[in-house]
Amino acid sequence: MHPFLGPWEPCIKGNMAQPDQFSLQVGKYLFEEILRRPDVGVGNAHNGALEIEAKLGTLVDRNTDQRVHLPVMNPAVLDRNMSSRLRFESHMTEAHHKRLNEFLNQAVQESAALPGRHRLDYKHRYEIDSFAQLSAAGFDALPQSALNYLDQARQPRLRTSINERAQPGTDPVIARIVKIRLADLDIFVPGSPFDCRISINIEVDMHRPDINPAAIVEGGDTKIGERKKDRLSYTHSVYSVDLTQVKSADGRKIHELEIEVDAIKLREQAEREAAGQPSGFGDMVQGLVNNMFTLMRVPFN
Repeated sequence: MHPFLGPWEPCIKGNMAQPDQFSLQVGKYLFEEILRRPDVGVGNAHNGALEIEAKLGTLVDRNTDQRVHLPVMNPAVLDRNMSSRLRFESHMTEAHHKRLNEFLNQAVQESAALPGRHRLDYKHRYEIDSFAQLSAAGFDALPQSALNYLDQARQPRLRTSINERAQPGTDPVIARIVKIRLADLDIFVPGSPFDCRISINIEVDMHRPDINPAAIVEGGDTKIGERKKDRLSYTHSVYSVDLTQVKSADGRKIHELEIEVDAIKLREQAEREAAGQPSGFGDMVQGLVNNMFTLMRVPFN
């Protein structure tokens, strides 16, 4: 009995609630893409790790060089044929960056002040990234699980990240990574300054004692395309939000935001779901979607 409507049920089948179709599509994409690659991110750590991240930005029509416009009023998950006609620009204005920083800092304070809340933790990092083409030895150092997914039109590069403020006497290298893109899901969001792209990648750790960093890149030079990153990292449960100002060698600045979900945990829950066992897969997907739209809908007035 409904308090205002009297005799009422939400569905002709009774109380059977229908799933949120948007989150269902995102979950279907993640479920299928994770489980169809059982060789990635399992067993030996050298096999590479899955990375799952949602980036805010804009979807741009390649023909008009303008943000795409679709005749819809609600957020829409795009099929791959549509996505092939678009490019994704994963940056925002400095004003958006500042407002999101204020919003996230306030969220940190609220999570600490309210009893029972899961804390939102915060770190401020200063990093320098540089890139270099892999040498033949570099390709030989990649695991077969990564080589299986190489795109011949997009040669992988080594990204070296160092701590710009490392203490004297400590190793400044944070990571040496080769990243291979596996799949993208594009989301058009009318009425928002942002669209979204959810990407699945392989990240291969090349910062290992058995690898000579000078030998795995062409010419032994790892100082190509240097970028300085002023990164604000917020961690909450199985999610992390990185708000980053990137300054290139020519002085140009761009601002980015990405939300990452714990890929190991998500794969565990997807495997439970596939086996017909109780799982938290749907909840993890819904949490990712919730975080995306919470940040997209921050007022920017």
